[in-house]
Amino acid sequence: MPLDAAPLAPLLAGGDLAYVAVTSASGPMVTPVLFAFRDDRIWMVLPRRSAKVGAIARDALVGVTIPTPTATVVVQGEARVVDPLDASTLFSSIPEVVRSPRAAASYVVDNVRHLGGVVAGGSLEPRAMAAVRVERALVVRGTGDLWSEGDWRAGPILEGGDHHLDAPALDLADVPGDLATLAGEARPIFVGWRTPTGPVALPGAWDPDRRVATVRSDVFGAVGGAVDGPACVVFDATIGTDLDDKMGMVLRGAAYAHPRDDDAVDLAVDVERVSWWQGGESETVALAAS
Repeated sequence: MPLDAAPLAPLLAGGDLAYVAVTSASGPMVTPVLFAFRDDRIWMVLPRRSAKVGAIARDALVGVTIPTPTATVVVQGEARVVDPLDASTLFSSIPEVVRSPRAAASYVVDNVRHLGGVVAGGSLEPRAMAAVRVERALVVRGTGDLWSEGDWRAGPILEGGDHHLDAPALDLADVPGDLATLAGEARPIFVGWRTPTGPVALPGAWDPDRRVATVRSDVFGAVGGAVDGPACVVFDATIGTDLDDKMGMVLRGAAYAHPRDDDAVDLAVDVERVSWWQGGESETVALAAS
């Protein structure tokens, strides 16, 4: 039974971007997308041949994290694709098909500032809509306020770790310089991680000296985060609404979690690949972590 998302509506209305976690062939992958919240569903418009649409076709369980000025909303649920060029999606997603015209209108209204920049940049190709039915949710406020609803399943108990855990050094020579420097800054990030109920995008902070992501231990425990496995760390450096203003980087590889003694968990990634985007350009390169 989907979670009644109505209590989340005021928060979701205040969000600008959603960070969507899907399960790719190599583990959780998180990317920022525009969204709208309508009829108890989170709606996204995606290129119909995108990796996200392909991942949802293989595994409909997704995570969506939406930062707002007052709180960060972390949800999981089941995604359904509505693709006018694929009749199979129309028959398998009838509730979403019925709602999609209203959702499309809301999407345009909510994202008109961004859409103008995308159109001007010529980034138009056949699109499909994806709707996420919210099954479980966390609302993270400040440094110690956490609201949880829905069936989040418990994960393994983390054993004591090293407060000074460091990850291997990174060689980002093949990444554009202004993006590579993101890994040298202390900044907010999102971590794609595995849980018993599917992938999730965890809000956290990047420690450039130790090259690890840090998340709150209560948030990590609430979603039932795995001890280790494939993961990604997302640096979003978007600075405006035009296409050329959108840029960021994703580090991907095997990762492990270590609890600290200050109500936080360190997530260290042995980076194998890095993906980056800048305006209409994007690329993925293999790295040799040392």
